[in-house]
Amino acid sequence: MVAGTIVGIVNGNVGKYLAPIDGNYNICGYDSNVKDYPKLYLPVLAGTPSEIFGSGVCVKECPKKNGGKLECAPAD
Repeated sequence: MVAGTIVGIVNGNVGKYLAPIDGNYNICGYDSNVKDYPKLYLPVLAGTPSEIFGSGVCVKECPKKNGGKLECAPAD
């Protein structure tokens, strides 16, 4: 397992495994249709996990509330 992990880190793209996935199963910042959208916004924060993560949308910048506080977290 250690050897497989090392080969994966050296030859793979670790960032892709850590990137958020939106409700349409796009990898934010990596898939061709969301390449310029590296952050995940979750508009629904209550309900079942499938409802919460199913509502996720890849965005360029996190939306801000009236006080300037971010409503989502960067992917990195």
